[in-house]
Amino acid sequence: MPLPVTESTDIPADSLNMSNLESALTKVLTPFKAEIKEALNSYCQKLDSLTVVINNVLEENKGLKEQSTILSNNLVKVEEELDSVKSNLLNITEEAVYEVHQRQLRSKNIIIYNVPESTNSNKQQRTQNESEIIKNLISTRVDINCDNLKCFRLGKYSAGKIRPVKVELMSSDDVLKVKMGEEVIGERYRRAKGNGTAAHRSIRRDHTAHTGHLIEVGTRVIQIAAVIYNGEFPSESITRREAAWPAPEDEEIKSVIQSGETPDWDIREFPCHTQAVERCVKLVTEASLKVCGPQSRYGYIRATLKSREAINEFSSK
Repeated sequence: MPLPVTESTDIPADSLNMSNLESALTKVLTPFKAEIKEALNSYCQKLDSLTVVINNVLEENKGLKEQSTILSNNLVKVEEELDSVKSNLLNITEEAVYEVHQRQLRSKNIIIYNVPESTNSNKQQRTQNESEIIKNLISTRVDINCDNLKCFRLGKYSAGKIRPVKVELMSSDDVLKVKMGEEVIGERYRRAKGNGTAAHRSIRRDHTAHTGHLIEVGTRVIQIAAVIYNGEFPSESITRREAAWPAPEDEEIKSVIQSGETPDWDIREFPCHTQAVERCVKLVTEASLKVCGPQSRYGYIRATLKSREAINEFSSK
C-alpha cells in the first residue's frame, strides 16, 4: 500500500512504496555493510567478555561470601574462647593467690604420724597432755623454742586409731630442723612431713600412682647368650636364650606417650651380643691353635678364661 503523501514530503510520490524504500535503503547502507558487521562483531565480543567478567565476579562474590561466613564463625569461636580464657585466667589468678597464701600459712606447720594418743576421756586434758608429749619429743632432739608450740589432731577421734598430729611452730626454719625424719623423731615408725597444700598432695598422689604402676609393670631384664664350658668347646656349646630385646616401634612409642601408660612391648631380638661372643670364641680358638696345637687348645682356652674371670672388668656374659 503506498504511503500517504504530504505537502512537506520531498520524496516523489512514486518512490514512496515499500519496495522502492527497501531498495533505497539497501543502496544507501551497502557501502557501510562491512563496517556495520565489524562493529556488530566487536560489540558481540565485548559482550562475551563482559559476560565472562560478570561470571567471574559472581564466582568471586560467592567465594567471598563463604569466606565471610567462615570468618564470622571463627570470630564467634574466638570471642567464646577469649571469654573462656578471661574466666580461666581469673580463676588461675585466684588459685595462685590462694595457693601462695596457703603455702605461707602452712610453711610453719609440720605433721607427725604415729604419735600415740592420750587415753584421757577429757578432751581439753587430752589435748594438753599430747602438747606436752610433742614438746618433749621435739625439744629433746632439736634446738628450737617450743614454748608457743600448738598441736592439733587431724580427723575425728576413734578409739584404737592413731591420728596424725599437726604442729604449728614459730618459723619455717624450725620446720626444716624438725623435718629430718627418724633421726629427729626418735622412732622408726614415726614420720614427720610438711603440711602440704592440696596441690602438693595431688602431685604426691600422681607420683605415687606412677611409681606403683612402674613397680606393677616390672623392670625388663635382658639376658644375652650364655657360653657353657663343659670341658668341650665346639660351636654347639653356645646356647641362644630366647630373650626379648628392647626395640619398640615409633608408632608404639607415640601411643605410649599419648596414653601415658607403659605396655608390655614385644621386642625383637638383636644378635649383636651373640655375634660378639662367637667372634671372641673364634679369635681365642685360632690363638690356641697357634700356641698349643689342636690337642691342647681346649685346656688353654679354659685356663685363659678362668684367669680373665678373676679380673674385675671380666663378665661371664
